[in-house]
Amino acid sequence: MREIQLFGLPYAGGSSFMYEPLRKSLSEQIKLIPLEYAGHGERMQEELYPSFHDMVLDMTNQIESRLTSDPFAILGYSMGSLAAYEITQELIRRTMRNPLQLFVAAHAAPHLHQASEPVYEAVAARFKANMLKMGMSDLDVMNNVELLECFVPIFYHDLKLYAGYQYSESKKPLDVNLTVLYSDEENRHNQIFEWSAYTSKACLYQRMKGNHFFIHSHMEEMVQVINQSLMGELIHH
Repeated sequence: MREIQLFGLPYAGGSSFMYEPLRKSLSEQIKLIPLEYAGHGERMQEELYPSFHDMVLDMTNQIESRLTSDPFAILGYSMGSLAAYEITQELIRRTMRNPLQLFVAAHAAPHLHQASEPVYEAVAARFKANMLKMGMSDLDVMNNVELLECFVPIFYHDLKLYAGYQYSESKKPLDVNLTVLYSDEENRHNQIFEWSAYTSKACLYQRMKGNHFFIHSHMEEMVQVINQSLMGELIHH
């Protein structure tokens, strides 16, 4: 059976390493390729992006350079979901190849995007709150000065990019199967279901247990959804 390339886009402030725990539970036919934003993780020495659009172009280049003749899929998480949608549009425009599946996790549809210009002090507090949501203790977060000094500026910059994102209504719906993974935090007013307008094909929804960071607390359930979706697609490809 053929392989499927699965490209992963991190959340704001995250690195490619966030996807590594998924690797051991994915079907052996799924080749996970976590992507790294410039200025993050293994690309820490590179300049951060001046705009969200620059990030989309760079990530599209990264995927395009790695594509093989095998089918592929794209997964985005939180801010990475917006990036994944825009990257999919750009990649199809360049290559005329559609991914087997687009997975968007922990984010509402692009036209609902709302974000104000971040304030650094508030971003630092939000970063600490996110670390606690991911399972770190108060002491782990508050006492790790090196962690805060390294990652809060990156998180702040990503939120500035995120605030600058502008959705274009001129784009046509994708001809790609779409799977939306979400927690109750992203669906307080049933708005998550507006993702259906972004594809002319099937749009499936999977409610996840846990909070916004269910990729960490309920990783096995998330991988099960990915495995079932992609292996089903591969059989019919």
